[in-house]
Amino acid sequence: MTNQTTQEAKPNRMFKAREVAELLNVSAHSVYEMCNDGRLPYMRIGKTGNRNIRIAQSDLENFLTESRTIGSR
Repeated sequence: MTNQTTQEAKPNRMFKAREVAELLNVSAHSVYEMCNDGRLPYMRIGKTGNRNIRIAQSDLENFLTESRTIGSR
């Protein structure tokens, strides 16, 4: 047996569009727009045409990191 440290996989929570909207303080419509224009990755759940999508926590975290801007005074 080796002394390698193993890192456990962090669970990747899946959010509904409504939940992401609440977290970002925007409308659910805005979240759908961000998904549709490719800014926020998502997975479609269920039948085509339904607005049942899920956004992975890791994708949301990456989106927030990439969207961060640092202003200068």
